[in-house]
Formats: sequence, C-alpha cells, structure tokens
Amino acid sequence: MIEITARKKYGDRVVLDIDKLRFEKGRVYALIGTNGSGKSTLLQALAKVIDFKGDVKGLTGKDVAYMPQKSFAFSTSVLANVTAPCPIHRIFTERAKAKRLLKSLALDHLSKKNASRLSGGETQRVALARMLVAPHDFLLLDEPSASLDVESTLISEEVLMDYLERTGCTLIFATHSIAQAKRLADEVIVLDGGKVVERGFTDQVLENPENDKTRSFLEQFNR
Repeated sequence: MIEITARKKYGDRVVLDIDKLRFEKGRVYALIGTNGSGKSTLLQALAKVIDFKGDVKGLTGKDVAYMPQKSFAFSTSVLANVTAPCPIHRIFTERAKAKRLLKSLALDHLSKKNASRLSGGETQRVALARMLVAPHDFLLLDEPSASLDVESTLISEEVLMDYLERTGCTLIFATHSIAQAKRLADEVIVLDGGKVVERGFTDQVLENPENDKTRSFLEQFNR
C-alpha cells in the first residue's frame, strides 16, 4: 500500500493539500479534474521529483517509474532509447524484449531512427516502451495519451494493461479523458484546488457522482 500526505505551495498559492491518500497494490487509479486541480503535482509528489511538506510511505526509487506529461527522447536510436534503463550487462538480452514492445506499439519500423526526430505521439510511445521494458511495482503516468490519436491511444492502453496483468503492479495516471478512465481504472480520484473532493469505484464516481464539483466537471463532457 502507498500512503501520501502532501502540501505544496507556489508563492501564496496552495496547489496540493492531501491528507492520507492511500493506494492499494495491484489496482488502477485515474486522477481527474480541471487544469490546475493538482493532478500533475500529486504525481510529482508521489514520484518524489518535487519538494513538498509531507511524506510518501510504501514507495522507493527502485520500484517506481514516472512518466511526465511532456515525454522526452534521447538523441540516439529508438531502440537504444527503449533499452536505456536496462543494466549494461543485460542490454543484449533485453533488446529482444524492447523489439517486441516496439512492435506492439507500432514503432518497430522506427527502431533505427534517431528518437530526437520523432513526432510528439511517437515520442510518447517510445517513452512508454522505455518504462515498460523493466519491471516496476508502481507506474505513475501523467496524461499518457495526450499526444496520441485514437488508434495509438488504444494500442498503448492494450500494451499497458498487458504489462499490468503480467506484473501485478499498481498504476496511477492523470487523464482528461473520461472514456480512458472508464476503460482502464478500478477507481477514480477527483481533485479540485489541490484537494481530493471525491473518490470511489469508477462507475460510481463517473455515473453517479456525489460531489457538486465532480458533477460540474463531468457535465463539461456531456454537453
């Protein structure tokens, strides 16, 4: 289990105010809310890539992988990008796994291309492959399909869910797509003003929200 208590301010503005938010191992959580609601900041706090007041229990740097909202690629081949996290002594044995991932993500034809010359959507899929080539207990993804078209989104989700089934790891992801939250998440957590205003099983929260802020947010997608 992961438990986080976090408070983060930028100047006088409180962007995150979380009191004992817990995540169970092996489950999938979607973070939803308007821009500036605290989704990205919460993921950054969980990944410990920002300073904040509070604590994260149940996570170490060794068992967590974090993919920020803006994906990046090294100025090497796509294949070399994917195998970058692998230990030197296992690079050659891990290449086969990396090639399978690239094929699954419809990127195998780009394996020798310099990754710095890819499109935004291709770069995002390469970043996902680079994360999934190694085993992790927890994945933290910030808008994992923000740069993807519908087809690439569905392909990436299928690869991601296959990884979760094989490893039993926990996934926490931020998304603006209600449809994606419905497809992937066991539970939904709604943030507003840096606070959790509602959480529960996906169908319950998205179909019958109890909080006014949740209802207001969801109404934007039903107009």
